[in-house]
Amino acid sequence: MNGFKQLIFNLTYDKVPVGSCTDKLIPRGTELFCVPRSEIRAKTEKIDDTRTFLQSMANSVSVQFGVSISLVNPIVGAAGAALGGAASGGGTKNPTPDNGSGGAGSGIAGIGSSLLNLGRIGFSFGHSSQSTFVLNSINNQASTLFHTYAEVSFVELSLFEQTAHLSEEFRTVIQEMPCCDGTDAETVNYIKDYIIGYFGYTFLTKMVLGGVAQQTIVISNDNLRSMQSSGDSSSTQAQLSFSTIFNFGYQNMNNESTTKLNDFLSKVTTAYSSITGGSVLDPNKKLNDWFLTVPSNPAIIKYTLKPIFALLNKNNFPRDRDIETKSELILNVTRTLLFNSKVTCDNDCNKQNGKCEPIGVLQFNKCTCKSEFEGPDCGGAKTVPTTSTTAAPAPVVTSSTTALPVAVDYVS
Repeated sequence: MNGFKQLIFNLTYDKVPVGSCTDKLIPRGTELFCVPRSEIRAKTEKIDDTRTFLQSMANSVSVQFGVSISLVNPIVGAAGAALGGAASGGGTKNPTPDNGSGGAGSGIAGIGSSLLNLGRIGFSFGHSSQSTFVLNSINNQASTLFHTYAEVSFVELSLFEQTAHLSEEFRTVIQEMPCCDGTDAETVNYIKDYIIGYFGYTFLTKMVLGGVAQQTIVISNDNLRSMQSSGDSSSTQAQLSFSTIFNFGYQNMNNESTTKLNDFLSKVTTAYSSITGGSVLDPNKKLNDWFLTVPSNPAIIKYTLKPIFALLNKNNFPRDRDIETKSELILNVTRTLLFNSKVTCDNDCNKQNGKCEPIGVLQFNKCTCKSEFEGPDCGGAKTVPTTSTTAAPAPVVTSSTTALPVAVDYVS
């Protein structure tokens, strides 16, 4: 994880959670709820377009903006998700090679053995390598991803921002902000450099801590279609691969099942697996044994974000007569940064061979090639298929009737 921002809140770790599943201290202005233990099952998500990718991410991330900045365009980039504290190995459920999101602010964390060490999280989609990996696989490499995961939730920690104390650094930067000409270069640069640059523009209000084991498999759509035409369920094979790697619900397979799994794995382009939270995974033990270690070292697996301009109000800045205008200015600059970013593509679509266009999701762009070119960067000449005429064989007449085979498409 990288790109952590400065603290927005000054949190004091001296609150003992009442009737809780932990005796560790939590910050003032927060509430901790224990998540009841339930049966753990592995789930597989098939990600083959931007819609299914956004659905997958929404399972882990809730964005409460309350303004017209949505997930279906350049979204929460370089987020300052700041609840305060020090670092702990963290991450989130994420169908990408790097399970910590980039560009972030600090999250809740304990300092010292007497405190509940809850990790910290980052969140950045616009230019992150993680989202680029997924969208590039889908759009440019004609591939599908299968994201299989099993997770356990331990506690849910919520921040009540109305009672939390803003950090002195954040308060000073807001108080010193020039106001109130939104077109003035000094004001715009101040917001970019000292507010968004230092603190990002979101903060965490809720997080679920636990552990997750996950595997992401990338397979070309051509290979996927050949598997489906033969009646094999790719999602089932992806989940079986997860079970064998993590020793989770694994049972000895017969020869036919083993052959199908090996055939599936032979068609896989790329595969990644990881764990987040808990102790180091012992390959000689079952995954359920690893889940028992999660309470001693939980990581963030789900979280909720809010924009920092929601904090700029009379309650937090009672003496600042321009505070509402400052909030609006920060919102406007944020919108400009998100929606006016430069559109770029690999090799600039080889200049005259195509045009670089945004796909409307997560600041990702794609080459639209001219009719005579093809490829992710329009660098290849399109192959024109040749046609030939072959005489049809004479029909064979037999005295018996045989049922014709019926082709069946199996959708995984």
